[in-house]
Amino acid sequence: MAVSLAFAGVLELLALALVRLTRRNEVFERRWQEQFGVSPEVCTRLWDLCDPYNTMPNAVKPVYLLWALAFLRQYNTESNSSSAVGGPDEKRYR
Repeated sequence: MAVSLAFAGVLELLALALVRLTRRNEVFERRWQEQFGVSPEVCTRLWDLCDPYNTMPNAVKPVYLLWALAFLRQYNTESNSSSAVGGPDEKRYR
């Protein structure tokens, strides 16, 4: 009987952890959508469609795609936009 109670306790802890993880993922997805205007899956698909490693310079990074999406979402001045994505200088953000 003690073993089954301990097992039930473990299952309950796992269920609570799963609920917390699901809520955390939902919050992440909602915040991502608010920031970039599309889901993470759409960003991944867009990155793959661009085929950056074969069609763009070597220094291209996924963060540049995110900057472009954030810019399109907000369409702000360069100084405001660059500070909103983590503070690269305006020339680099451009």
